[in-house]
Amino acid sequence: MGTRLEYGSSSLMHTASIVSLFAICVCVQGCRARESDLVLINKKLEAIHKRATSTQVLKYLDEAGIEHSPYVTESTGQRSIRAIVRKRTRWVEVIHTDYSISFQFDDRNSLVDYEVKPIYTGP
Repeated sequence: MGTRLEYGSSSLMHTASIVSLFAICVCVQGCRARESDLVLINKKLEAIHKRATSTQVLKYLDEAGIEHSPYVTESTGQRSIRAIVRKRTRWVEVIHTDYSISFQFDDRNSLVDYEVKPIYTGP
């Protein structure tokens, strides 16, 4: 009986090692893809020049087919447009990544800055 338990434990350890190795490979591959996606998104957004108006940013987002909010002035006085780039893939992903973009404007309706952040969805 002791031999069976050792064999079972060894088999379980082997299976766990394979699953762990697979998970690490998926994570490393996914991280590389996310970094390259982030670079591509930032490169595309370079077309929006600093000091662009909210109307120009909205027009760019519409033409690029990027989902976005309207231009909003919050109660704090912050002026912004929020957008999301949904990553479309034909592969099944354990962790899905979309990208949130926040455009900030000054009181003269000129673009001050934007920030792109990944949004992770998964187990």
